[in-house]
Amino acid sequence: MDINKANNITKIVNKINKCESFLQSLDGRSYPDEFVIYYRGGETCELEETALNILINYYKEEKRKAEDELKRL
Repeated sequence: MDINKANNITKIVNKINKCESFLQSLDGRSYPDEFVIYYRGGETCELEETALNILINYYKEEKRKAEDELKRL
């Protein structure tokens, strides 16, 4: 197998894992009107549910694209 192809597969799989991790923590849950995001123990921002749904849809689409790209390899 070509090393560049193997490296590309690794990048795609890592992207899929990142998307799955994000979606597992947020998708399909109910939230109050605002959602607070913490990064390294500090509050970074508040998101309304609409903004949060946009992020969830983004990661679903990114995961789908990565899976399609992996199938093509």
